Amino acid sequence: MANHNIIFSGPAGSGKTTAIAAISDIEPFCTGEVVTDALPERCIASASALDYGRLKLDSGESLHLYGTPGQAALDFDWDNLAGDSLGLILFIDSQRPDPMGDLQSWLNLFAGLIRRNAVAVGITRSDFEGAPSVEDCQRVLLTQNLNIPVFEVDPRESADVTMLLQALLYSLDPCIKH
Repeated sequence: MANHNIIFSGPAGSGKTTAIAAISDIEPFCTGEVVTDALPERCIASASALDYGRLKLDSGESLHLYGTPGQAALDFDWDNLAGDSLGLILFIDSQRPDPMGDLQSWLNLFAGLIRRNAVAVGITRSDFEGAPSVEDCQRVLLTQNLNIPVFEVDPRESADVTMLLQALLYSLDPCIKH
């Protein structure tokens, strides 16, 4: 039975840790210190190292779920983690000041992984007026010639996170079952 890695990434407070907890078969493990988001009005806590969870597929294979730090500037070995992964689930928080700029930044950060692997994007906190739409995200992706599935998701809901994960897995192999 094979083991595969999936990376959950995005800005601080976008839902990575919550999403991993929503679908993990084990109690998620979080490493590192807790830091706060740079936006004082939000005061969101975020892990400064890795989150880890595991999900067993019907095939018996395991997916190892790794949540990255939410601060791209942190000294972190992104390439090492990305090198062993099947793909990336990228979360974009609609309530941040520039969600489409965040999307562009994280696409640039993981450009190498995105060229080699599957990717799915989840827009979180999209239930307020003025939130960027799926179409807004797709326009940003198209500027880089990327055809990536994008969904509005609530990272607390296992069905939403599973939908993102299935989109990622189906883009790798349409015969994969969860």
